[in-house]
Order: sequence, then structure tokens, then C-alpha cells
Amino acid sequence: MIRLLKLTVLSVISVVLVALLIAVPVLIYFSNNLPDHQELENYQPKTMTRLYSIDGEIIEEYAREKRIFIPITSVPKVVIDAFISAEDKNFYSHHGIDPEGILRAFINNITTNNRLHGGSTITQQVAKNILLSNERTLSRKIKELILAIRIDKSLTKERILEIYLNEIYLGGGSYGIAAAAMHYFNKSVTDLNVQEAALLAALPKAPSNYDPRKDYDAALRRRNLVLQRMNEEGYLNNYLYKQVVDSPIELRDNTITSKKTASSYTEEVRRIISSELGSKAIYEDGLVIHTSLKPKLQDIAKNSLRNGLVEYSMRHGYMGPVTTLPNILNWRDILNKINKPEGAENWKLAVVLNINEIDKIIEIGTDENLLSFINFKNIEWTKKRYNEEYLDEKRPIKDVFNVGDVILVEKSNNDTSPYELRQIPEINGAILAMDPKTGHVLAMVGGFSSENSQFNRATQARRQPGSAFKPFVYLSALESGYSPVNLINDEPIEFDRKTGKLFTGRLSGNGTQDWAAETEEESQIWAPQNHSGDFYGPTTLRTALEKSRNVSTVHLGLALGVEKIVDVTKRFGINSNPPANLSTVLGTAETTLIDLVGAYAAIANGGYKVTPQLIDRIQDRNGRTIFNNDNSSCDGCMVNSIFENTAKTPPKIYTNQSVVSDERSTYQLTSMLQGVIERGTAKKAKSLGIPLAGKTGTTQKSRDAWFIGYTPDLAVGVYAGFDDPASLGRWEEGSTIALPIFIDFIKDAVNKNDTTPFLIPDGIELVRVDSRTGFLPSEQTPQDEIIIEAFKEGKAPKSSKLRTDPLPIINKDMQTIPINELPTRGIY
Repeated sequence: MIRLLKLTVLSVISVVLVALLIAVPVLIYFSNNLPDHQELENYQPKTMTRLYSIDGEIIEEYAREKRIFIPITSVPKVVIDAFISAEDKNFYSHHGIDPEGILRAFINNITTNNRLHGGSTITQQVAKNILLSNERTLSRKIKELILAIRIDKSLTKERILEIYLNEIYLGGGSYGIAAAAMHYFNKSVTDLNVQEAALLAALPKAPSNYDPRKDYDAALRRRNLVLQRMNEEGYLNNYLYKQVVDSPIELRDNTITSKKTASSYTEEVRRIISSELGSKAIYEDGLVIHTSLKPKLQDIAKNSLRNGLVEYSMRHGYMGPVTTLPNILNWRDILNKINKPEGAENWKLAVVLNINEIDKIIEIGTDENLLSFINFKNIEWTKKRYNEEYLDEKRPIKDVFNVGDVILVEKSNNDTSPYELRQIPEINGAILAMDPKTGHVLAMVGGFSSENSQFNRATQARRQPGSAFKPFVYLSALESGYSPVNLINDEPIEFDRKTGKLFTGRLSGNGTQDWAAETEEESQIWAPQNHSGDFYGPTTLRTALEKSRNVSTVHLGLALGVEKIVDVTKRFGINSNPPANLSTVLGTAETTLIDLVGAYAAIANGGYKVTPQLIDRIQDRNGRTIFNNDNSSCDGCMVNSIFENTAKTPPKIYTNQSVVSDERSTYQLTSMLQGVIERGTAKKAKSLGIPLAGKTGTTQKSRDAWFIGYTPDLAVGVYAGFDDPASLGRWEEGSTIALPIFIDFIKDAVNKNDTTPFLIPDGIELVRVDSRTGFLPSEQTPQDEIIIEAFKEGKAPKSSKLRTDPLPIINKDMQTIPINELPTRGIY
């Protein structure tokens, strides 16, 4: 018996020795080719960059792995308990690997269907997920075991758990518990209850199999197994366990501000960050980017732009149906299989079921399986064939629509017609709102829809601003000593395009040209024209700007010299290298909407340079500020003690903005641009009833339409045009397309009761004058011709006599001027 015992012991020892002889070389072999586990000490997982609006809303997230880092000290105990119970109950007692757990998992997996536990510890999962691959080989498993032991020796349990909880994939594109909590429950990790924590802990083994949105029953069973384990391990008492185990899974969608609404804005921020810091920074470094976006203004801006472009499209006729069904017998099934056109966004597809001429309605069925109708009165605009603007022919409704036509509709607030017919316009455009004091871009929409184009027409489209540039010509005059009531002659002027020779007579007969006549290349003579085709003789600068007179502006440009116009263009950031020719005065130097709004904002800001900015501040993943766009400083803001009396020396805040123009000249220009609203080309905006200045702009042959306007607190610009430049239509201009969009935006964006008047700087005196002469009113001056004019001190008129001072004259030494790229017809 003793002999048998000795033989048994010797056999066991021999087996162990043989195992060691085999294992030791194997361990040594694999140990020599392992990744450095010590890099985990400073490991920083790829984390999600988040963009925040000015009021703290999350407006966008960028990530290759959707992850929000959360330190272990901020993770609630209930979450830790759930993951320990589900994944590694001996986590705090083993040394990286758990032999008992491996054996238990093996037996459990082959004897029951309860596959809650795997054989890997949390430490092993960290080693595999970060340092190794997911290949299922024996060599990978051996490496995993060795690394787990080493990791356990070099890192604290808390650090291992922190890495694990932030690294693990939990489905729905979410990495780590913080992102998963937002994805499934739209809440912070710190707000999770026990059943929610248990669901997250149930996911690591097979997130797609246990996703409650895909397989609710499987997810519920898995979650309840975790709750059971928490109860068995003592983390959950019997009373609470019985309460929560029968509770349903309650999911909530992650409510982030619509990416479609702010897509132009967020994409521009992404481009800026990627350009400055690299794409890795925005997709992996977990930046916190504070933007100046105001979500409310962004929504208003998008709606205003879309509505305005749709209105334009409707003015030009009906473009036809999306498609036509061969029959309407199974219209519900067929309609649900048709994809909406890109750009339709929230509009619905509908099919025409009947044209009811008795009740004057079109009966429709929508993609929501609803039966409804559109009133004939709401679709009168469809009688016009699309873009046949020279034809007055209008068709009856029955000839416009056919039964089976698939159309786009939008729900209406009109009781007489539940739906409105819609069509995606060919025209496009942009709108941008900016704080004129700081340059913060508060709202920006770069096109009709991001679905059909990512091109940002607010920042990427370079277009001629037309008459929207004229204010800067008049500002140059004000800086040069002119006053708003100085006269400039509005008389015919022509140039030989080949020689550049200037003539003050008429070379081409009556000086007018047909709107659709010869091309620019075919014309030898450039003869700037006013929009009306008339000439007005001596005209005050104010009236010339208010009425957007081309001829007056060209005369003024000649009197000032092209160099001054080029200088003001560069100073205000409209164009860094404008062409040095006379056509620049009529807005032929291309620019972007954001740059032009920034230039107008500088006028509103009293001549201080305004640099448009979308990003306010950037923080790294640890909360350290790495970029701050606030260039202001404060004198007297820092005190040595909370008891220090600062009443005698109140703090002064300096913006550190450079001066690009005299504040008196810019105020005079603001006053003139207020006149554009009061009496000029933007009179439609007068109905807003707020302090407002602005200017319309329309380029040659109505290819581009603009309106840029501002209050003391808000600068807003609108651009509209075709991406492939073409005429917008004979009667279309800035006042018919861009201005209505601006008005629609302002009426919802600005509270009339909160507005303040424009600040009048020192050195300005306001005097009542006769608008026709610029002198003091006489007894014969009509009341409606009396205006309040802004003069620099000492420059106001002293009498009411008719003006006799000489007109500004053209430099008589100037025989020719550079006129390359001069337009054929007027720009207004």
C-alpha cells in the first residue's frame, strides 16, 4: 500500500515536472514577443469629440469609436457591481487570471444553456482588447494569460477597471459605459438605476445579440441573469431584486440637436479643426468644442432659407411629379417602396388619387396611409409651366396633374387645405447670422438641404456681391471728406473696352441696351446703366446709395480713384486681392457670404475689425483649454481680495480689435443704409419696425441675389443663386429673393421690444435737411423730403440756399483706366 502511494506521488511529481519542463520554455518563448504592458499606465482610449452650442446643447459628435471617457472615481458603485457580477466575480481577489472561473465557465458552458460567464477575466479582456488581437488561437490565449498577470502586478484594480469600462464595446456604435448610457437611456452614467446598469453589463459578450432594440426578449433574459448574479453575490438584496427583475427595459433615444439643422455649421467646424489640428484630433482625442451656434436661430435660419427658395421656385412654375404610378390599385404598397428625393427632408410622398373639379380639390393618399386633399387655390402657381417666364399661358389644373402622379407634400396649418404641394427648388443659397461685436457666427445654413449637397454656400461659394458691395465705395468717400449730402453726377459715361478710353458722352446711341442682348464678349463699349435705364443728374451720395444708382457710383469711383476702393476692400476682408479696375465699384470682386457679413458687421461695430468665428473655445479630454477665441482683456477685473472696493475704478473691457475705419464715417454709412430700408431698395423691411440698416445686391443678368443687413446686435446675410451660375429671371433681384428671406428670419429672431437704437459716436451731429439738396429745409421743402442727416462736427450746412458748390469731378489727367473684365450691362 505504501509502495503504491509512493508510486502515485512520484507519478504526479513526474507529470508536474514534465508539465513544467514543457510550460516554462513555452512561457519564456511567448514572453519574449509580448507588447509592452506598461503603456497601459498612460493609456488614453480613442474618445469622441463633442460640439456644443453657445447654450450648452450637444449639436454634433465625431468619433471613429463613439466613446466618452469617464474616470473610475465617477462611476457609480451599482455599475461596477453589475459588471463584476456579470464578467469577473473574483476580480478583486485573483492576480489577473482566475483558474476557478475558467473551470466553472467550462463546466457551465457544456452542461447548461446559461452562458453568462466566459473564461476570461476583466484583466484578460483588457489585455486582448488593447494589446492583442481578437484571433482565436492558442498562442493568442497564452499571450493573453501572461499579459494579464503582468498587468495585474503593475496596475491597480481601479485603473484596470477604468480602462475596461471605457474600452469595452457595448453595441449601437458605443464604446464604453458613458457612450452606451447615452445611446440606450439618454442619460449620464451617474444617473443609471440598477436595472439599467445590469443591461449594460449584460452586453459585452455579444452586443448585437442582446441589443434590446433588435431582440427585446433576449436582452431582457440576459439582463435578468445579471440581476440574479448581483443578488447571489450580495450586491442586490432580495427585496430590491424582486422589484427590479420583473421591470421592463425602458429605452430612450439620444436627443442631440438635429444634425440636419446644423449640418452646415458643424461640418465647417470639422473642416477647421481637421485643417488646424489634424483629423486624428477630432476623431480620436475627445475634444470638447464650444461653438457660438444658437440652436433657436439656426432653426429659424434654416426654415427661412428653405421657405424663401421654395417661394422662388413656385413663382417660376411647376416642375412636375416625382414619378407616376402605372395604376393606383395598390398605391399604398408601391408608395412605401419609393425613395423620397434628396432634399425633401420632412416632406411626405403622396399619390394623386383623383382630380375633383366639383369640390376644387386634388384627392391624395400619403406615405402614412392617410387620405387627404389639396385645395385648388393652394396650387394656382402650378398652372405656369416651369421657367417659361415669357409666356402668359396658364393651364387648367386638370391638365397639370394626372391620377397616379407621385408628389411631395407638407402638412399645412390652413384648414381649407390640409396639405401643401412642394417641389425641391433648383436654386440654392445660404444664410448667416453673426454677432457684430464679437464675430461669433450664431447661425449658418449653407444650402437648401445637406441631403443633396454638402457644399457650403456661406463659406465656400465665391460670388460677385453686386450692389451689396456699394456701401464700401461710399464709406471710402466718407473717409475722404465727403458727406452724405455731397452731390455726384448721374450722367451717361462710357468706356472703350479695347483701349480703356473714357468718354462722358454717348457712343452707343441712347445709352441703353436690351436686357437679353449681346454677350459681354461681343460688346466693345461698357456703358454702366441704372436699373431703371434712366439718368438722374446731380444726386446726393445718400440718394445714390439708397436707390442703388450704378452710374452715380461709377462717377464716385472715378473721383475717388480705384486704389481707394481696392484698399477698403482689403481692409474689411471682402477680398484679399481684388482686381484694380473700375468694375470693382459695382461689386465684381468675388467674395463669400461669411466675409461680406463680417465686413458689414465691422460697420455695425463702429469701424472695429470683426473676424467671423464659429469656435469659441476648445478643451482637451482632461478639460484643459487648448484654444480660446476670446481676444478681449479686462483692466481692473482682478482683485486681491473679495473685500477690495472697486467702485472707484470700475473694470474696463477691451476687445483688442483693430480699427479699420473711423467710427464717425461708419455711423454715417449706417445712417445711409438705414435710408435704404426707409426709402430705398429694401423698403419691404421697413415693416419690421426695428433699427435696421442694410443693402440689396443683384449681379449682372440677375445671376446672384443678396441682402446684407444689421441691427446694433445682429448682422445677417442672405445669398441666393444657382450653383452653375445662370440668370435667376428677368424680374428677380436681391429685393425679391434674398430680402424676403432676411425679413422672415428677423421677424422670428429679433424681439422688437429688446431692440436698441444705433449708438451715435462723439463728433457726429444730426441735422434736419432737404433730402434733394442736402441743405437746410426751406419753406418750399415738402415734409416728406425732410430727413435727419448725420454730419461730422463742423460739416453741417448753415443755410437753405440751393447748392452751388462744385460737383466732384473726374481726374482730368486720367485718359484711360484699367477696365479688364468690365461688365457689359449694369449691376444693381
